[in-house]
Amino acid sequence: MLSCNIMNNRVLILFLSLSVTILSVSGFRMKLPSWNDVYGYEAIWNSPIKNEEKVNNHNTKENFSNTSNKIFKKQKLTNSKNHGFAENLMLIDGVAKNEGTVLINRHGKWGTICDDNWTLKEANVVCRMLGYPHALQATTRDYFFSNSEYDYLMDDVYCKGSESHLNACVYWTEHDCLKREEAGVICLNPEPIKWQYNVRNPLIEKLSPTEVKKMRKQIFWSEVEKLNTNGLHKIKVRVPHGGNRQVLTSSICIDNFRGAEANVACRSANYPFAASFSSVPLKNMNLTKLYPLVRIGHCFGNESRLEDCITFTDPNGVPCSNKSLGIVVNCTTVLADLEPDVQALEASAYSSMIPLFQAQCALEENCFPPSVYNLINRNRHLALMHMRRLLRFSSIIHNVGTDVFRPHEPPERWIWHACHM
Repeated sequence: MLSCNIMNNRVLILFLSLSVTILSVSGFRMKLPSWNDVYGYEAIWNSPIKNEEKVNNHNTKENFSNTSNKIFKKQKLTNSKNHGFAENLMLIDGVAKNEGTVLINRHGKWGTICDDNWTLKEANVVCRMLGYPHALQATTRDYFFSNSEYDYLMDDVYCKGSESHLNACVYWTEHDCLKREEAGVICLNPEPIKWQYNVRNPLIEKLSPTEVKKMRKQIFWSEVEKLNTNGLHKIKVRVPHGGNRQVLTSSICIDNFRGAEANVACRSANYPFAASFSSVPLKNMNLTKLYPLVRIGHCFGNESRLEDCITFTDPNGVPCSNKSLGIVVNCTTVLADLEPDVQALEASAYSSMIPLFQAQCALEENCFPPSVYNLINRNRHLALMHMRRLLRFSSIIHNVGTDVFRPHEPPERWIWHACHM
C-alpha cells in the first residue's frame, strides 16, 4: 500500500497484480466505465472540483486545454424562454417520427450524441422527453445512415433510466469519436400504423412515401440469361409501360445487390448457388433502356425469384449511384460453405484483463480501437498501464458445402498478424 499527496488531496492507492484500486479520493472525479466498448475502459484523473458547475446560455465557452484534465461533471441542458426541452431535442432521418438519429441543442447549436455507452436506459430518457412511453431500441453506429456534418456535443452519456430529462444524466462534452458513431433511438409509438412499406428503404432520403409506394406496386419480370458455358449469366428485367402496350428491357441497379440477391437470381435459373457477381456496362447487354429500371431493397435469400424480394421499379429509371452499369452473376452447382463449431468456441472462450504493455504486438498491428492510440499519444507511460479486457477463444471451422474451400489468396500471400496475442 502506498500513501501519496497530490495537490493537497490525499489519495490511497493499493497496487495488486498490476491493477490499481482507488480506496479514497478527496476532490477527484473519474470517468465512468464505457461498457459499450467491449475491449475495456479507461479511468481519467481530473483536477479538483470544489462546486458542481452548471452550464447555461450565459456561460463563456468551455476551455479544456488539457485532455487529461477533463472535468467529468453533470452538464445542464439549456432551458431558456426561447427553447423548451421539446425544442432542444429531435430525431432525424427516421422512416417514422418516432425513430431517428438524436439531435440535441446546446447553447443554440445543434449536434449529435456519440454512441459510447448508449443503451436502452439513455434511449428511454430521450423517448420520454419526446412524449413517447419508452424506447424499443437504442441504435448505434449511425443506424439511420445520417452521415451528418453535425459535431458531437455529448459523449459517454450515462443515465439510470428513470430520469425525465438528459440534463439529469452524466456525460462528457468532449469526445474521442469518429464519424458514423451517431446515437439514435426507436421509440414506442402508441398510434396505430395504417400501412408500412420497406422500413429500411434505401430510397427514403431521395423520394417521398407516395413515390416509394408507387414504385413498390409497379410490376416487372426478371430473366437470368446464360452468357457462356462457364456459368456466367446476365440479369435482365422487363417492365410494362404505357398501359402494357410497350415492354421496356433493362437491368437491375448495382446498389444493394449482394450475395443473397445473387443466390436468388441463380436459383431462378435452376442453379443452387451464386459463386460471384459483378457489374458490366449496360451498353454491352443488348437492352432497350441504358439505365436501371429496378432496384433491390432486400432479399432474404430463400426467395424463388427476384420479383419475390422487396423491390422498387420505375419505367423512367430508379435512383442509382451508377446508372450505366448492370449486373452479371456467376452461377454454380457446387460451392464451399464454412461453418464455425459453436460448441468448441463456447467451451474455449474466456475473458481476461491485461495492461497494454503486455499487448505490444497487438498495438503494432493496429488491433485496438482509435481511443487507445489517442490515450497513448496523450501520455504513453501512463497508457501502458491502462487495462483492457480481451475475449480469447479457439475456433474450429468446418466446410459443410459441396466444393473444396479455396481462399482468394495463395498461401504465400497470406499475412500473419498478432491481433490474437
